[in-house]
Amino acid sequence: MKKVILGKNTKDILKKAVAAMAATSVMTVPAAFAASNVAPFTTAYEKIDDVVMVPLRVNAEKLGYTVEWNDEGQKVSLTKGTQYATFAIGTDAYSFSKAAPVALGHVPVLYNGDTTYVPLALFTDVLDINSRYDENSLVLSEPNYVTIKEISEDGSLTVEDENFERGVIVHIGENTEITADGKPVSRDTLKVGQLADIEYGDAMTRSIPPQTTAVKIDIQNLPTDVEPDEKTEADVFIDAKILTVDKDKKVITLSETNGNFDEVVVNITNDTVIRKSDSAASFDDLKDGDEISIRYADFMTMSIPPMTNAVEIIIK
Repeated sequence: MKKVILGKNTKDILKKAVAAMAATSVMTVPAAFAASNVAPFTTAYEKIDDVVMVPLRVNAEKLGYTVEWNDEGQKVSLTKGTQYATFAIGTDAYSFSKAAPVALGHVPVLYNGDTTYVPLALFTDVLDINSRYDENSLVLSEPNYVTIKEISEDGSLTVEDENFERGVIVHIGENTEITADGKPVSRDTLKVGQLADIEYGDAMTRSIPPQTTAVKIDIQNLPTDVEPDEKTEADVFIDAKILTVDKDKKVITLSETNGNFDEVVVNITNDTVIRKSDSAASFDDLKDGDEISIRYADFMTMSIPPMTNAVEIIIK
């Protein structure tokens, strides 16, 4: 019989710390094409007190996190770059980076005496990892944020993907799941300019651009009732300091100095305008420690840290 060691079990619901906002031959999609080089994978899971719980170490390490165990207080820490999370066995309080601890509906437990299990919500709601059930399996995958550049008459999407110079053509099949912030929507909701988290199918053509069928599309930025011309420059520009610049992925991590977030991950797209004073600049001009003013796209993911695209950056 499986042994479960439990501490105090609470029923608190997670309050998220951020808000926002066919061509020829076929090949298997390489893992490197995923947003963080991790292909979707299955995980074991157990239902404990009606909460889906998953093993921590094996899943976190697949996602690139370093997991450390401290016998004193039975504490666990996860680190990946500038991201870190901490919690203790028996306590429903999970801390991520500089955000206040949140409750996820169940304490972390030692399952079978030596394997740490945590609520699935630690991965999905805190670490911004996607999950879906495939028959009897639970599949985890990292988000793959792309921008919709064109919608063809047949309904297929051409998306801007940083891993493909000429983008990707994404077909929508009968089984493609389309959501907006996790809620089901019709395919008519898809619009040019939207940021979407798209899980590609297992097969992709060798054509240029490559083509695939989406397993799931989650729209990140639905239209708002606020017209852009109703906003002033002070409303839309945020002062910030660049913490890190990823030259390969064209992503910067910044800390807002007059905003709400200590850490935001920002994608630099082909449409991002970068300037210094009145002169044009480029992504190569962005450096760690730079003071900037930034205008975000009209969306922000619910992850910790949140993610968005840059519309305009002014280097001070």
